Amino acid sequence: RGLMLLKKLVEDEEIVDSIKEGIEKEEDIEKIGSCVMNIANASIVEGLILANRLNIDNLISKIEKEKDPEKIGSCLSHFYYSTEKLANRIDVANLSSKIEKEEDVEKIQSCLMYIAVISGEMYLELVNRIDIDNLTSKIEKEEDIFTIGLCVSWIAGASKEVGLKLANRMNVDNLASKIEKEEDIETIRGFIGDIESASEEVALKLVNRIDIDALLSKIEKEEDVRKIGGCVREIACASEEVAQEIVNRLNPKLKEELNKKGWLK
Repeated sequence: RGLMLLKKLVEDEEIVDSIKEGIEKEEDIEKIGSCVMNIANASIVEGLILANRLNIDNLISKIEKEKDPEKIGSCLSHFYYSTEKLANRIDVANLSSKIEKEEDVEKIQSCLMYIAVISGEMYLELVNRIDIDNLTSKIEKEEDIFTIGLCVSWIAGASKEVGLKLANRMNVDNLASKIEKEEDIETIRGFIGDIESASEEVALKLVNRIDIDALLSKIEKEEDVRKIGGCVREIACASEEVAQEIVNRLNPKLKEELNKKGWLK
């Protein structure tokens, strides 16, 4: 009902003009992007009309002032069909420098995700400009392996070469210690897979350093057989030997259930 009302409103030319004027005055690019997205959700046509009516130079100027790379990526992604036009005006070197100054790994990976959706060319150029040593030092400080894994996979998704370079610089012992602190085996599974997307060799080194006793303890607490099976399979992709050791030490009842569901085949 609310969406229908919004649709009727945005189809009114005067209201769209009023929204446009408000956007031109707004300095917060996150609010601008959300506004355009909400209009487009109500009516794609009116969202496109609104986006095309905006003063691009004015919007680019606001984007250039924004220091948060995640907000920049988010704003650009909300412009739907106009994103390519906007992306072509973005100074990638400037955005790269903002990523370099950003300490939050989650914001960095979010920015890369948004840019990947907007423009493959811009995504690749941005990843190629990343200072790997600088990013590695931030990853070393980050405790959330979900965030680290996503960051690595987005980089590898743009460039296998840069992804491999990043994976090779990372401290595997440090990564293994972060896995030990993580209780969710689904997150552990995803993390190993993300590292493997950048480097099979580093993934192998990583699973060889996993504390099997600690992992088995987490597996015993997990009730979802699919999560357990998925974790074992992901480890097997990196090392069949380590996966087999885990399987051999599972309690018989759990092993039988995993076999029934086809996870150990």
